[in-house]
Amino acid sequence: MRTMKEIASYIAKQEGKKHQASVGDVREILGLVSDIVVRSESARIAFMNNGRRRAAKKKAKRCAS
Repeated sequence: MRTMKEIASYIAKQEGKKHQASVGDVREILGLVSDIVVRSESARIAFMNNGRRRAAKKKAKRCAS
């Protein structure tokens, strides 16, 4: 994924499996997250840590199956 539009489409598709999520809503949220990441080093660190933790959980879940 190279653009915010591609990321928003991917997220909306994944969320659609759980509940209705429009691409427009997801794009708005991504814009807000982008603003936060640009302004705050601690936010970047928090997002990276969260991503690592989620990746480890998914990996453990796949290995347990």
